[in-house]
Amino acid sequence: MMKQNLARKLSEHGPRAASRPDPVFAKIETHRAAKRFYERCRSYEDEFPDEISRQPCVGNGMMRDYDGNRTPYYLRSKQEIEAAMVPLRAILGNSKWGREQYNAKKQQLLTGLRQDEIALKKAQDDAGYTAAARAYRRASAAQDRTYKALLGITPTTASGMAALAKYIAENERIWLDGEKENACFKTLQTLATCVRRFEAVHG
Repeated sequence: MMKQNLARKLSEHGPRAASRPDPVFAKIETHRAAKRFYERCRSYEDEFPDEISRQPCVGNGMMRDYDGNRTPYYLRSKQEIEAAMVPLRAILGNSKWGREQYNAKKQQLLTGLRQDEIALKKAQDDAGYTAAARAYRRASAAQDRTYKALLGITPTTASGMAALAKYIAENERIWLDGEKENACFKTLQTLATCVRRFEAVHG
């Protein structure tokens, strides 16, 4: 097994490898294409109005916003309904009447949420949002996958190493939501790893 690995390594990075294109350039172009497609999918998804792209919800009274104005209070999941019902349980107590009122209110909210899920799903399907969201998720996964593949490759030439370093420096900040200090640190870590791997092969 060790001899096979050594032979493979020599064939990939030995003198004859210089006559072959550095595979890092193809990996860069693959990720660049995946990134462009992801950005198109994201832009298309963003064009849908909020009433289509929103999450399912059910109203549960009113609340005050940051400006002090009264606005509807929405619950968007079974977990949120469960959390919102905790104070009501304490208010109603554990009597038979209290339990009945609690269960009735909880069932009302769950039914309302389910009805909105069904209606919203149909509206999203009819508007094309469901297909757009599916394409966006696939494009996002493809971008992540091709970027990881790019970081896992060892350049076979100095020009390939330079191209990889430049591409990483240009793209690394995308993955950290604008946190500049973390992005810089992450970029340096990634570049250092690639350089060490390159040096281990080429000395």
